Amino acid sequence: MPNLSPRALRLPPQKTTRVHFSALPFGEVPAFLSRLRSRETISRLALEFLVLTAARSGEVRGVRWDEIDLAARLWSIPAERMKAGRAHVVPLSSAALDCLARAARYRREDSPLVFPGRQRGQPLSDMALTRLLREMGETVTAHGFRSSFRDWVAERTHFAPEVAEMALAHAIASQTEAAYRRGNLLKKRRECMEAWGVYCTTVPVTAPASWPAASAVHSPPSDAAGRAEGGGQIPCGPLPQGPFP
Repeated sequence: MPNLSPRALRLPPQKTTRVHFSALPFGEVPAFLSRLRSRETISRLALEFLVLTAARSGEVRGVRWDEIDLAARLWSIPAERMKAGRAHVVPLSSAALDCLARAARYRREDSPLVFPGRQRGQPLSDMALTRLLREMGETVTAHGFRSSFRDWVAERTHFAPEVAEMALAHAIASQTEAAYRRGNLLKKRRECMEAWGVYCTTVPVTAPASWPAASAVHSPPSDAAGRAEGGGQIPCGPLPQGPFP
């Protein structure tokens, strides 16, 4: 007779299949963001915020105004909205705050959402950002901008890999490494996201050899400083003044 014991019926361990999302090369992100900003809609603002925060689509589409602390420049995502089931804090760069300032003009009294969908009280649909990308002639995915950010950190900055991994809210497999990273590296992540925001919102006329390291980024440069340091770089949009409605 066949062995029907629980041990015999247990399925063998399954291999985890990693899904690779089509991503825009990080060198093309500033020009893409400039095109994205050529018109202003809620979907476009949501995609811009996604790029600037390196967050997942669902996290951005579901962001609420009460998750945003403008004074502290932080976005606190509750555990129930995170893939790993752990609360996550995202430092908001000047560019991300500027995006929120523009999104505030579309704020609805009947919705707590930063990027509300067409139906009352509902977020943008899960296809809204994909549809926007296709309308812009792009074949990449919204999720792929997380890879663009990760590649930029690795190839154009001196930020440590763990800073990028924490910024992406990736799970940590190694217990030793998890203990090493027990802090949330908030200060370093803030510097990293500010540098990413400066990079994304600056269209280079001549591409610089590298972008600012952590020690070089404390506040966004002035327009004149940006032009002087970047070989004729053109900032895309003003910095936020706040407070926002």
